[in-house]
Amino acid sequence: MLIGALKLRFRFKILPPARVTVPILVSGTEVVPDSLEIAKWADEHRRRSGPSLFPRSHTDEILGFVAAADAAQNYFRAWLVSCAAKNNDVLLTFVPRALRLPGLGILIGKAGNWVFRFKYRREFSSASKDATWRIFRDKVMPALERGGGEYLVGGQFTYADIAIATAISAFFPANNDFIRRGKAVQEQIELAFPRAEELAPMLAWRDRLFAKHAPRTQNSKI
Repeated sequence: MLIGALKLRFRFKILPPARVTVPILVSGTEVVPDSLEIAKWADEHRRRSGPSLFPRSHTDEILGFVAAADAAQNYFRAWLVSCAAKNNDVLLTFVPRALRLPGLGILIGKAGNWVFRFKYRREFSSASKDATWRIFRDKVMPALERGGGEYLVGGQFTYADIAIATAISAFFPANNDFIRRGKAVQEQIELAFPRAEELAPMLAWRDRLFAKHAPRTQNSKI
């Protein structure tokens, strides 16, 4: 984490106090940071015959869901950092295998954990489970009901669906090839976030979305 951030700063000339985050898209001499900006870039460079991820008539709605997804992801990051601080098995998951030597691995993990906590300190200060569950229960679920259970905005696949489905999968992992977690992390997620019956329609929607738009995805069990 520490070395990787320094490499990114040097390669892409990202100077403090600007924050280093991934993913980063590089196209020729163009450097595009942040998932949202990458999605916008990809949308602008898509085949014009295809549908846009950001239809102009629904831009504000889409950005509202993106902000909600970011808030949910911030709570998950805050929870994971706290979990790693208390559980060495979780902490070592984020340390390269070659550095997991007795004593050294824990020290490296704690250093990285501190850096991550400091980096996201503002976001973590306002993150909470109650607020996150309200996003799922009071914003996502009603939107799905209005949309017939297929898409969140405008009756079509947009970046709102991508952002929310990704945030959901942090707490309730789908059985797919895209997100791999260590055993210790997976166990703690399942203990902390048991699947609630009231969210079952939302999780079923996420699975359908992945199955349709990400061919390698398999439906998860609710």
